[in-house]
Amino acid sequence: MADCSNDSTDIIEFKDLADIVNKLENESTPSTSSQSVDSQSETSSNSDIDTEDVIDAGKSAVERLFGKKSSSKTVNDFPSTPRKRYIVVNEAFEYDMTHRRRGRALIINNRKFEKHTGLDDRDGSDVDAERLLRTFGGIMGFEAYRYDDLSVYAINDLLEKVSLEDHSECDCLAIVMLSHGDEDSVYGTDGPLSIESLTRFFKGNKCPTLAGKPKLFFIQACRGHNYDGGVIVPDGNTGDEVDAKRPQRIPVEADFLICYATVNGYASWRNPTNGSWFIASLCHVFNHCVASMDMLRMMTRVCRTVAYGYESNTGEELKHADKKKQAPSVVSMLTKDLYFPPKPEIASNIDSLSPQKQTRC
Repeated sequence: MADCSNDSTDIIEFKDLADIVNKLENESTPSTSSQSVDSQSETSSNSDIDTEDVIDAGKSAVERLFGKKSSSKTVNDFPSTPRKRYIVVNEAFEYDMTHRRRGRALIINNRKFEKHTGLDDRDGSDVDAERLLRTFGGIMGFEAYRYDDLSVYAINDLLEKVSLEDHSECDCLAIVMLSHGDEDSVYGTDGPLSIESLTRFFKGNKCPTLAGKPKLFFIQACRGHNYDGGVIVPDGNTGDEVDAKRPQRIPVEADFLICYATVNGYASWRNPTNGSWFIASLCHVFNHCVASMDMLRMMTRVCRTVAYGYESNTGEELKHADKKKQAPSVVSMLTKDLYFPPKPEIASNIDSLSPQKQTRC
């Protein structure tokens, strides 16, 4: 059961922060809603597939992980206890997502690598790419594009061309990188490039039409070769208002969100049949919760789903890699809350969406 409960909401309108105390009202009654997930849903399909879990490491010396049966358990149960949440209605604290277009979502899917790199093929990456196309191009409202097997030059060329486009009528930008990786780099088909190479084209001084707008990066790749063995825990331990009419000087590094599949120094896991733990969890949470959660709150649920819901099963042959865990990492330079209200073309088709995709969190 995936239960994204509909949090009751009290709305507070204010002109300055001091008014919160005086204008806080309790008018809504908590309510919950739960929605069953079809047995073929993305995150519940992992338990009965006879394929191995593997890691997205950047060195050929890291062994492929073989197993008799993947038991990559998934968590698709979200807390159903009703909770009040208070939304501060003030444009200074929320990104403007009312532009004509949501913006581009670029999905770079590197599966095969040149022989001299010594890197294995990334079986299962196509599953991730298809999930991302459906999620970002569907309920998220992006113009989603998929690019397979790009070299370092091709990646840089693509990102530079996109950065030179006029994004004035766009809410934001999203870029997803599916590849092998190391601590501070990801791989094109012919070699590594730094994470900074992915973001540099879109900084405020390089791409002025995206200045002050969210730039979202999602990296599915290893960041090292360490394994997270996990730890057993006992049960139960689980500003000033801005004048929008006055020009503002903002940091060139502001308004980026970089979400990594794993923390620095550790491997990330991928199943050749079911795709990666991180991307499966990301799409699952976005599909269920985008209607009512901001981005950072959704990413917290993604982190929990990966951390609590998956565990490697590599069998006796590679026992040293068995029963390992993974924890995503989120680095935020966002300066406002980021919600994704439906675009008119998305809202007009809401009745055609499956009940699962209409579930509110």
